[in-house]
Amino acid sequence: MGIGAGDKVVLPAYDFFSLPKSVSNSGALENVLAPDVKAVVAEHIRGAVAQIDRISDICRDAGVFLIEDCAQAAGAVYAGRKAGSWGVAGAFSFGGVKLMTSGQGGMITTSDRDLYERCHAIVNRGMDSSFRHS
Repeated sequence: MGIGAGDKVVLPAYDFFSLPKSVSNSGALENVLAPDVKAVVAEHIRGAVAQIDRISDICRDAGVFLIEDCAQAAGAVYAGRKAGSWGVAGAFSFGGVKLMTSGQGGMITTSDRDLYERCHAIVNRGMDSSFRHS
């Protein structure tokens, strides 16, 4: 997504859904999205999905990437859509205390082809998705 040193990313200040919901309801998120903000990370907690439809609209209108932290909301649905399908990317952690666990690891969901290709190359030692093992 081109995010790097000096760029601003809005993160949740608290890990319970009522706070970001209150911030979103107050309209405060729009005030935070200065021109140099590149992304907003929305966190879904304890199976409760953030008010992601509203956050998604705000990010789209501001031209800001929306990234979903879905580690505690695997399989959760909000307004008919699954957590991880609202933003440019959804991040799922599989650490030992998560809903789905493998001890370590995780998963990224995206419908952005370029982001998919870059993620694929990272986990496959630089190979693009067209490479096929024989």
